[in-house]
Amino acid sequence: MKRVTVAAVSVMFAVGLCGMVIAGSLDSPGAPSVGSGMHTIGQLYDYLNSGTASSIPSGFQEPAGTPGPTMKTMEEIYQDIKAKFDDCEATAANVESGVHFFSAVPGNWGVQTGTLVVPPTPTITPTITSTPIALTWAGTTHSENECVALGGTVYDTGATGTICKLSGSNIGCSTGWTQAESWQSYGSTIWGGDACGLHKSTGSIDFQNTSSNCNLSGSYCFNQSQAWNCASNPKPELWATCVNCAQFNCVDVASNCSWNRVAVGCY
Repeated sequence: MKRVTVAAVSVMFAVGLCGMVIAGSLDSPGAPSVGSGMHTIGQLYDYLNSGTASSIPSGFQEPAGTPGPTMKTMEEIYQDIKAKFDDCEATAANVESGVHFFSAVPGNWGVQTGTLVVPPTPTITPTITSTPIALTWAGTTHSENECVALGGTVYDTGATGTICKLSGSNIGCSTGWTQAESWQSYGSTIWGGDACGLHKSTGSIDFQNTSSNCNLSGSYCFNQSQAWNCASNPKPELWATCVNCAQFNCVDVASNCSWNRVAVGCY
């Protein structure tokens, strides 16, 4: 009786198991989801060792070939990556404040923030020293720098040397400077004259070593007997009679006057 019972139970278990196996499906319940791919060990090694980034497949892909050896063993990967981290010696005190960095120092492993305060770079104004260049006109005691300080320009006259050219209205040489011979220019070639339209002044409009003839206005008298009163003028050198009039006019004659002069050469 016991043997019959055991046999019956065995048959029932076998039939039930067979039903469970037959009921199960070997097919996948669905297609692989997007992004379910994984990086390879080789890609992980390249990223940690050299920073080479890689992308993963959008979904599961069948292998291109049969299984084979990997590019690196786990021991090789560990040693290569460790060697990289061993070279990282920076601490927060070595990195500028506020800058994030990765620390490989034991006890401070991971992303850290620098604390080093870098002082601002001082502004250094270079000091330029140079020996003043003297003007070369004979007898000068002035330099090119002094000329520029007066607002002038250094002018090379050629064989007679360099002078300081000053420009302006009715311009003359500054105190302590002397006109270099007749180096000058005027605003026009003819100007001035007396009340009778005589005694015009003349000069060159080009900057060159040319003397001017300046007839400066003096006092005038109404008859010849009074004409001698012109002697009271500081430096009367000429008096003349107007044509077709009774006036006698006095003029002061001068050379290289500043009247109407627009440029002068000084040393």
